[in-house]
Amino acid sequence: MNQATDVFPLPLSPLEKFFLWDDRPSCPMTSFFELQFDGILNRSWLDEALNTVCTRHPLLQCTVARRGGDWFWELPPAMGQRWLDVGAMPALVPMKRCVELSPWPMDLTREPGCRFWCQTTDSQTTAGRSRILIQLHHAVCDGIGMRQVLIDLLCAYRNASESAAGREVMPSRRQIRPREITRLLERFDLTQRFAKPAKVTLSGKEKRDAAYYFHFQRPRTIATPRSSTTHLKPSPDLQPATPRLRAQGMFNPMVHVQLDRDISARIIDRCNDKNTSVNELAIALLFRTLVDWNRQHRGDGPKSRLRLLMPVDLRGRQDLRMPATNRLAFAFLGRTHAQCESWPELLESVRDEVKWIGDSRVFLNLLAGFDMMHKRPWWFRRLIAMHHNMMTCVLTYAGDISRGLGKSLPIRDGKLDVGDCSLEHIYAAPPARRGSRLGVALCINWGKICFSANYDRRYLSRDDTQLFLNRYADSWSRWAEDDADFFRVGVTQALASE
Repeated sequence: MNQATDVFPLPLSPLEKFFLWDDRPSCPMTSFFELQFDGILNRSWLDEALNTVCTRHPLLQCTVARRGGDWFWELPPAMGQRWLDVGAMPALVPMKRCVELSPWPMDLTREPGCRFWCQTTDSQTTAGRSRILIQLHHAVCDGIGMRQVLIDLLCAYRNASESAAGREVMPSRRQIRPREITRLLERFDLTQRFAKPAKVTLSGKEKRDAAYYFHFQRPRTIATPRSSTTHLKPSPDLQPATPRLRAQGMFNPMVHVQLDRDISARIIDRCNDKNTSVNELAIALLFRTLVDWNRQHRGDGPKSRLRLLMPVDLRGRQDLRMPATNRLAFAFLGRTHAQCESWPELLESVRDEVKWIGDSRVFLNLLAGFDMMHKRPWWFRRLIAMHHNMMTCVLTYAGDISRGLGKSLPIRDGKLDVGDCSLEHIYAAPPARRGSRLGVALCINWGKICFSANYDRRYLSRDDTQLFLNRYADSWSRWAEDDADFFRVGVTQALASE
């Protein structure tokens, strides 16, 4: 922590201020990460691992304070993180206007922006199992940063396990990579990362058209099924959760769908054959699923607009030693319902637009706007409030998580060996920003494509979200089978016979 004295208090970057001021108690700007283990995790080794992780990634234990008219990250004098008790501090609580238990809001001026829970189950009839749940405020770091945290956490836990057993600690290329805390000062500096000019230069008209599209051609939200407004009653106020509610909501902030290995392998093979990335396929299929969902539940017409948010990682090789932080931008892809009718044209247009986004670096325009507006806090907050419906849905593709972890830890019998336990699954879901109502993430875990979703409890129920995610995953399976009839008639008509 010697470097920390030269870094903290650390001014918030414009992007971090956006996440801080865009937060709402009824729809927190928080992501969830869940790890499932075969075996009982040792609490003392977990404590040691968490201390190691917070030392390497100090923003995990920082709070926010205002100094002289600006906002800063402040590092506590003592360790500011611990494993939370499952029974005393729930992950989901009743909230105003929410039809179900909602994610527990975070006040970064009073607590760090990352919560850690661990739950173990052991009985005489079943093998012991463990779960880790992490709630992360987006102002702290992005999903790629959290991946660094998880790698360090699991490596530190395995080291503690090996040391306790008297075995030699296994060296690891990523495990021993140092973290340079001073690199946090450069987290919003992109001059070195983009020193070379963009392949495509945007004209003044293209920039104006992009600004007009973003500010004035607003997208439609995902439709709320009528059943959600008839049989569910919002909670009257924020109240302490009862033991029953804690048990119901402790480890259920997300919904999941997982494809089997055979279907997942066919999907990846078809993507390679068609020169299409998994991310491009995910965007196109999500557009189609949203079109059919909104037509069924709200009757949206062909001119209705949809918009997806796609995070763009801005890290380069020079950032490998940077601790977990936000080093990303956002790209927006929009379509009308009519533009989603022809599946071949939709997929091709998405493929072309994703390439254009990378070549033109249009995603940097939003960061430039944040950099200009954050110096005028009142106007920045007002602008954020006005753009409550920036997108229809958030979509994040996390890649093959197991491949990255496998470079740091051994894999045995298809599971990640972390010492006395084996990691079986990792799930994650981005924040469901107000107005978008839904955040979807997909990743590949040991050959299986996994979908997870976080949702706005004011407009969607858990059953609604699960149904939507099931339809989205089903479209992947149909694409793997090359069901042309499905993509010609659309999901709505295909489901009419259900």
